[in-house]
Amino acid sequence: MVIEKLIHEFQISAIGQTVIPRLKAQKAQELHFHGLTDPAKGFFLTSLIYSLNRPILYLASDLNFALNLYLEVSNLTGAPVFYFPIQEVSPYDQISSDTEIITNQTKALLHLLNKKEPCLIIGSAKSLLEKIWNPDDLKNNTFEVNFNTNTEPALLAKKLVSLGYKKSNLVTSRGEFSIRGDIFDVYPIVGEPARIEYFGEEIESIRIYSPATQRSQENISNIIITPRYYIAGYDAQALTDKITQLLNYQHDLKEITNQEVEQIKLNTYSESIEYYAQLTNQKQSSLFDYLPENTLVIIDDWETNAINLKSSYQRNLDIKKELEKNKKIIPLPELLINEAEFILKKIKNYSISYIERFELFDKSTRQSIDLSFLPVDRFQNQIEKFAEKIREWFSLNQKIIIYSDQPQRITGILREWNIPGKYLEFLNEEDYKQEQVFISKGGTINGFKMGFANIIILTDREIFGTKRRPNFLKKNLKSEKYDYYSNIEDLKTNDYVVHIKHGIGRYRGLVKVTLDNVEREYLMIEYASDGKLYLPVEQINILYRYRGSTDVVPKLSKLGGADWESTKKKVKKAVKRVAEDLLNLYTARSKLEGFSFNPDSHWQIEMEEAFPYTETPDQWKAICDVKADMESTKPMDRLICGDVGYGKTEVAIRAIFKAVLSGKQVAVLVPTTILAEQHFNVISERLTPFPVRTALLSRFISPGDQKKVVSKLALGEFDVVIGTHRLLQNDVTFKDLGLVVIDEEQRFGVIHKERLKQLRVTVDVITLSATPIPRTLHMALTGARDMSLINTAPLNRLPIKTFVGEFKPTIIKTSILHELERSGQVYFVHNRIESINQTAAYLKELVPEAQIIIAHGQMQSKELENVMLDFSLKKFNILVCTTIIESGLDIPNVNTIIINNADHMGLAQLYQLRGRVGRSDVQAYAYCLYPNEAILTETAKNRLAAIKEFSTLGSGYQIAIRDMEIRGVGNILGAEQHGHMISVGFDLYCQLLNEAVDKLRGLEVRDKELECIVDLNISAYIPNSYIEDDSQKVIEYKRLANVRTNKELEYIASEWKDRFGNFPDEVKNLIRIVDLRTFANELDIKYIKSESGAVDNVKIFINLRLQSWLSMQGQLPKSLIGRVAFKGSARGGSENSYLLVKTSGLSAEQQLEVLFELIRYLKATNMNEKIA
Repeated sequence: MVIEKLIHEFQISAIGQTVIPRLKAQKAQELHFHGLTDPAKGFFLTSLIYSLNRPILYLASDLNFALNLYLEVSNLTGAPVFYFPIQEVSPYDQISSDTEIITNQTKALLHLLNKKEPCLIIGSAKSLLEKIWNPDDLKNNTFEVNFNTNTEPALLAKKLVSLGYKKSNLVTSRGEFSIRGDIFDVYPIVGEPARIEYFGEEIESIRIYSPATQRSQENISNIIITPRYYIAGYDAQALTDKITQLLNYQHDLKEITNQEVEQIKLNTYSESIEYYAQLTNQKQSSLFDYLPENTLVIIDDWETNAINLKSSYQRNLDIKKELEKNKKIIPLPELLINEAEFILKKIKNYSISYIERFELFDKSTRQSIDLSFLPVDRFQNQIEKFAEKIREWFSLNQKIIIYSDQPQRITGILREWNIPGKYLEFLNEEDYKQEQVFISKGGTINGFKMGFANIIILTDREIFGTKRRPNFLKKNLKSEKYDYYSNIEDLKTNDYVVHIKHGIGRYRGLVKVTLDNVEREYLMIEYASDGKLYLPVEQINILYRYRGSTDVVPKLSKLGGADWESTKKKVKKAVKRVAEDLLNLYTARSKLEGFSFNPDSHWQIEMEEAFPYTETPDQWKAICDVKADMESTKPMDRLICGDVGYGKTEVAIRAIFKAVLSGKQVAVLVPTTILAEQHFNVISERLTPFPVRTALLSRFISPGDQKKVVSKLALGEFDVVIGTHRLLQNDVTFKDLGLVVIDEEQRFGVIHKERLKQLRVTVDVITLSATPIPRTLHMALTGARDMSLINTAPLNRLPIKTFVGEFKPTIIKTSILHELERSGQVYFVHNRIESINQTAAYLKELVPEAQIIIAHGQMQSKELENVMLDFSLKKFNILVCTTIIESGLDIPNVNTIIINNADHMGLAQLYQLRGRVGRSDVQAYAYCLYPNEAILTETAKNRLAAIKEFSTLGSGYQIAIRDMEIRGVGNILGAEQHGHMISVGFDLYCQLLNEAVDKLRGLEVRDKELECIVDLNISAYIPNSYIEDDSQKVIEYKRLANVRTNKELEYIASEWKDRFGNFPDEVKNLIRIVDLRTFANELDIKYIKSESGAVDNVKIFINLRLQSWLSMQGQLPKSLIGRVAFKGSARGGSENSYLLVKTSGLSAEQQLEVLFELIRYLKATNMNEKIA
């Protein structure tokens, strides 16, 4: 590889020959390095890994830099490299430790504990503050689970609980496990999620599985289990005794702490348990207790490291004192962190080298070495300047290595300028001797010059100004179909539901009923006048959740009453009128001739390959949907609905580039000037390597420059323009507009939306939204607009930890200090301009060390632009602002947001604001605060409860639905439809409207009321021994009820066998009944029912003529002769006609086989042709 050749050049250079032997020595000399630029540090550390054969601890002054360095070095070498972060919260905050941080730490500790090959650990001096497991405790609480060995499942579960693991119904996160019969799922702290299959107590197999699809992927021989937290295997009784003893002196804390004591006694993990870790008699240690004596410690910018170490230590002490003073915690005898002085003293026991920013002035006692890693020119897409510099270096006989995500683009540029260059993945000695300019796809993220070897390294960052990220293994996650509005999956006991035939009721849970010695499971639904409906679980597909308005309690229907049928007829009549309007819209769109964009070109592929992340399955599907729309002749009108930070912009960028390559102009319309600026920067950076001309049009631009942009747009001299509503003014024209991208359409006013309607007639339109307004959502759900839903979180994205509570200075101060401690920034949202300055002053008094700046919409455009620029450049660490930041603002370093007076904000608004943080793989925090002792309205309570509830990744769609429930659904299609929607609920209304539209379009409509119902006296359900959790059962019943083909059923059955184990008889019967139903639907059989009072007979209701049956009867298979008889009208065609099947003396399995054989026979004899 190219990188190995470069390392060899370092090793044989005079610098390498000086440095390497000294660092290899058992007690290495204290060296002070300078002449090492940040871009070269990854390569330098990689070279040391290959050269020294000893463990290395590298301490960066900043953990964010340490993380990026770790990613780069991991990309450059296959040697063991570990990132060692520190928990982002103080142990005194009593907030649960971040599992991913523990995972990173544990990987490093296990490697050191097992004395494996030398490794590189990258962290900071602050990483040494944290008290971690004593090596003996970690070793004693780490164990293997091996294939083909005996381990009782109950004992394994008990051991996992003692190590801090949580039992869960569905295992999707580290530190969780579940037991389902013979299947035991566990997601270890280190390693992949594993599925253990038992036969008795013997482990038959261990398989890695996907948390996203829950499907097994490959067999493995063993897994390693390590503790989830820094406390494990403690004596619960001894610990609670000590806590109780301390409580005798803290009477004010008794109530809350007694609750914690009860949890500890039950071995239930609580967020406070780690706080009491030092009382468990487990000796806590530091990273020093794991490092071998011959470890080389490299400290980068020791002065800053020491300052950060001491300030972090002091912050923890301050938090401790304040919490003790306010009687929020029990004072403990020892500190929960290592003392700063202890670390400074302990580190001197190792060989140390320092990386200095500048050459030392005093060299009498310290040896300073110039490594000669120099910065290189940055060309910022000035291709001519780049080519001239390459020629200059070429004439000086210097070797140039270019690492690029656009290698063919680079090769083309060099060819245009007659510069010889060779693209290669692997470098051989002959190439290296003969060639001077090399192009490769892998390698370093940043460029630098190896001054000691006359070698120049360049990357896309220097050439084009675009960022490069390390390549990661792409995860093949299967994207499962999402049922947009029939999501009965989130059904909870006591929810209101709508049954197609019986109307609105209240779901009271799953119940088992035994009749004629046959046990079956039902959904029990309560109706008016104490009516109760026991709905067989296999018929759950005709049940909907009721969604209307939180202000309206739905009226329960009466079982057997005529009111529901009357209501449904009225709604069907009303939706038919709406359907006609929608069909007119369809027809108008289908008559329009749109532009068919070109298929993907070579440049399109190259630009997309430069995307620095792995596309999620949903994101990839959205990209394909958009491209298919663009390449068709029908004008596109597609909504991309996806959570904040889920990659909607990337979908748009690919569409923009596709349009430009087809010779069309693109307008990107955004609601705010700040967002316009941000989109301009992002789009410009992504398209910089290519000849795409972009412009910005907003009030940030002077009137004179706006005129120039407008003029050039009309002449076609700009390909892409990003702007606010300024783009919609009458003076803006385009030479050849082909695509409009609208971000957060709901933020535009009525006049602007009318203008957008006019645009939609002639050009392709993409609308991006995280929480679409009800009307937009409704149009997408009914098919008036196409929709792509992005539900999958990007790799390594963490859910935002959300707190809802009263405005308290302690909470605000602690959260801000925590963020500043990790070199982050904070948004403080205060949506009242008249008091925003006082709020900023209050925060300055509360946190004097903070650098605070203010932003709001009434500022002059240039002033606001400068404020946002300064904040993004980290000149300030707190932005006190109004909701001006709500739409799309993306500053990855901001990972805490505090929203003041959150009770006055809408749900979608709160969700958008929260989405301004958590845009990277750093844990983010959102605090939604309301005034002390405030009396919240019911609506405010619902909104705050919802923002807290929907804190998982990908909640935007659910937030939009919940917002619609809170606000009501009346404005979706106007007041006229309000009553109709309330009367049947949003979900059923959408279903009826969809069916009406499809009927008018001449499409086949699957009427759920007319589907075959199989009601047999056979025990067919999911027993608790197979799936214990009722909510999970409901999900699986729903999936079965929606099965339409044998292939779909086979998929679910194989998944169940993988996830839950071998089928008990009840589940076998259930799957066979669903299979029978799919066959029956093909033949329009309406009902297969055990005869009431006669267990041995089954009726199959079909519209069949007696004469047709007689002609078929003579060819019946032997096994059916004498078992089947025709009953009903001789003429046929009557709903009362049926086949009576005698099943006397047959087991459930044999009954089903007889019914299958009969239906297969009917199908083979083309029964459909003989139906009356």
